[in-house]
Amino acid sequence: MVTMVLLTTVSQAHTGNHETGFSTGLLHPISGWDHLAALLALGIFLFHSRSAWVSVSLFFVLLLVGFTLGLLGMSVPILEPVLIGTVFAGAALLLARIKVGMVCAVLLSSVFGLVHGNAHGLESGSQPMLFLLGFFISSFLLTFVGCFVAKLQESYQVILSRLIGAAALGVFVFCFVKELV
Repeated sequence: MVTMVLLTTVSQAHTGNHETGFSTGLLHPISGWDHLAALLALGIFLFHSRSAWVSVSLFFVLLLVGFTLGLLGMSVPILEPVLIGTVFAGAALLLARIKVGMVCAVLLSSVFGLVHGNAHGLESGSQPMLFLLGFFISSFLLTFVGCFVAKLQESYQVILSRLIGAAALGVFVFCFVKELV
């Protein structure tokens, strides 16, 4: 995992090219800091929610719904600001170590899945289903790794969750400044 983190760059996963094929989908979530930070943060956050498995399930269902909408050419309104906002929300919740209730966790994970799926559906290329399959597998594994990090002993968990939260906040700042420029 350390190697994956060191080899990625901020927003490297979004090159502006259309996403196509299984291997592209599989590598996409681990090819940029934005995806690594967001999915690891999501896993940690969801592990601590009272509705972890409901939230994780809804995240992936709505990722599929958003992807399908994107394939149909429908974009979530104000997509880019909402994408950046979800990264900020994940970072803030981790850094502040805020535990949220079931409704909030379900709502946040649902919005997160819908907008991220929609962005990828809009960028899909000639083999969207193969891309989606690879993307799902890799995203699930990264979310699971986040859950595993959250399960570590409390002393390590605080440090790791804050590091991942700080990384996610750094990605948010970078994306926000990039949008302004």
